[in-house]
Amino acid sequence: MYAVMKQNRAAIDTLLRGGANVNAERTNSNGDRVTSLVWALYPEVVELLLKHGADPALGDRPGRTAADFFQSRAELAESDQRSRHEAVGLRRIARLIQERLS
Repeated sequence: MYAVMKQNRAAIDTLLRGGANVNAERTNSNGDRVTSLVWALYPEVVELLLKHGADPALGDRPGRTAADFFQSRAELAESDQRSRHEAVGLRRIARLIQERLS
């Protein structure tokens, strides 16, 4: 999880090839159980996690997938003029995850 939080693709790949659980959960500051997919901030990291079997149906709370999480973050970012660039990346991540759910 730490490698994902740091967006370190080489470390993520090494850990997953070594048998790390790509769907391991961690409790966030809100008390929600989240997987590494929710911590990923870059499409390349999301693709790597999905390639290693990350479950796109898991999200940050029951009934909300990782795609839902990123879509919600994108909507919040779009409401702030300074964060519109971030919204584009978040929507791309949401689409990548949603494609795996379909």
